[in-house]
Amino acid sequence: MKKNLQKIIILAMLASPLLSFADVVISNVKTYDATNVSDISAVFNGSADVVGDNAYAYFRYSKLTPGTKPPIFCNDIYGSNMISIKGTPEQITGSGTAFHATPQNLALSTIYSYCAVVSNSASNPTKIKYGGP
Repeated sequence: MKKNLQKIIILAMLASPLLSFADVVISNVKTYDATNVSDISAVFNGSADVVGDNAYAYFRYSKLTPGTKPPIFCNDIYGSNMISIKGTPEQITGSGTAFHATPQNLALSTIYSYCAVVSNSASNPTKIKYGGP
């Protein structure tokens, strides 16, 4: 009986691998309204639920052409045309983790659209989640 129990424990350990770099779970990425908005600066705000230690949060943004509406959502197509904020990403973990960033050199009195982004790597992500409102 003792040998069978040891085999079961070892098999269970092999069947449930440790959480690894690629296994981080990212959900509920949200983009919130900017705060401390002035003619040339703003603080971008977002949050996410993250299980695991290797998640990185940042923001992408772009100028909005006068008379156009911002995109309904951010994704790989829209997001790839945007600028990422220098000095980010910020490593995050936990439920409802808030993150913030301040873009530099915004143009005077220009409207911008931005979205929160969370990925499983700071440099070569294999999982990317974009935040909606």
